Amino acid sequence: MQEMSIELLQEEEVEELSNVILEVFNEFVAGDFLEEGITLFKEFVSPLSLKDREEKGIAFTLVAKHEGKIVGTISIKDKDHISLFFVNKAYHRQGIGKRLFMQALDKILLEDNRQIKKITVNAYPSSVEVYKSLGFKVEGTGELQETNGIVYLPMEMIMQ
Repeated sequence: MQEMSIELLQEEEVEELSNVILEVFNEFVAGDFLEEGITLFKEFVSPLSLKDREEKGIAFTLVAKHEGKIVGTISIKDKDHISLFFVNKAYHRQGIGKRLFMQALDKILLEDNRQIKKITVNAYPSSVEVYKSLGFKVEGTGELQETNGIVYLPMEMIMQ
């Protein structure tokens, strides 16, 4: 594999990032959502929405780039919740997701002086095993939940 870089999202990249997320979402996630959830998700990852969260400091987003193209992303909301985590299908099983997660974790711990006690995620059914491989455990009853048409499994990683 060619050199992969992981960087903070730049304002001029939000449209490209939105397209990458939607491509992966449509292939792997949308089938688990109700129509309302699909609509809400598409609004959440619109370029305007991505840019707005970054500008307001609600979240930070890292992107993985290969040959200058975005091939993966992770977005952390409020320093302790994964709100977006996607890798282009052509780049699955190459360690990109793990690298994105580890760099996001390093950034969280560095900026917060290691005060974060846990990281949470509302995992899409198709991503549960990925999160387990990163050290996340199922929260609560382990039953899938649905909110506004979005189907997910709450998971958490307790920080040592």
